[in-house]
Formats: sequence, structure tokens, C-alpha cells
Amino acid sequence: AEEMRDAGCIGLFFGVETGSQRILKAMNKHNTVEQNGACMALCRDVGITSSCYLIFGFPGENEESVQETLAWLDQWKPDRAHYSTFMPLHGTDTWKHPEKYGIRIRRDYRQWYYYDLPDFPVDYLPPNPSNAEMYDLRLRFQAAFGALGYLGWKETVVPTMSASAGG
Repeated sequence: AEEMRDAGCIGLFFGVETGSQRILKAMNKHNTVEQNGACMALCRDVGITSSCYLIFGFPGENEESVQETLAWLDQWKPDRAHYSTFMPLHGTDTWKHPEKYGIRIRRDYRQWYYYDLPDFPVDYLPPNPSNAEMYDLRLRFQAAFGALGYLGWKETVVPTMSASAGG
């Protein structure tokens, strides 16, 4: 990290995805929440800005996993954090085997916006929370996320993109 900093690196982005070890395992990420946190600490120690990306609503998301993610953010304090709504991307295991994850994929792609979907691109089936419960959970997560000092995708990227596009 020091060599990266000395070579001019000023920031790193990490696909942390979640602060829940259970959800990381479901995502088949092959890392731990502690390893992800250590990356934030290492960046801070050497003066590199840390940014992490999170996914809200991966199958299995619930009140417990949301609280774990918020606690992770509060403990490791990345300089920046962004979250997007889960989307089963073509070719992924969730796309190939949605039934294994307790979801039904909505196939009307015209309704999908990659970063901040107003609705979910899947129907959550038991044992997942219902779509209505997931929506409420996302609202509570969003409020707590903001209370920790992090802004959502729209607040940090879209205005910049709009300004650079001439309005």
C-alpha cells in the first residue's frame, strides 16, 4: 500500500458488497468482513482514500444483515461508501439458478436502472422477506446509511454526470 501511495495512488475502490459474513458466503465472495475492514484500515494508515461499494437486497438480506453492514461501516469507516440495489446479472449464479436463491427474476429490462432501482428487479420468495418488507428495509438502511455520513448514488454521481453533460 505504501508503494502504491508513493507511486501516486490516491484512492482505491473495493467491492465490499456487505458487512454480513453470511451474505458474503451466499455471494461466494471467498473473503471475510474482517479482511474487507482491514483494507479500509490499511488505506487510512497510509493516506489512501478508501471507497467501498455495497449491494442492498442480495437474496437472504434481512434486518440482521442490514444491521451487520451498518455496524461494519461504523467500525471500519471507509472514506466513501456507495450502495446499489441487487440485480441478478446475466451469467451469474443468481441469474442461472434464481430458485436456489428464492427469487423470481423480472424480465422487463426497460424498467431496470442499474444503480438505484425504484423497485426490485426480482420477486423475493420465502424464506426471503417479501418485496414490500424489502422496500421498507431499504428505506431504513438508506436513512441509517445517511446518518453515518454516506450519500447515495444519486447524490454523489448523478448530479456530477448531469453537470458534465451540460445540465
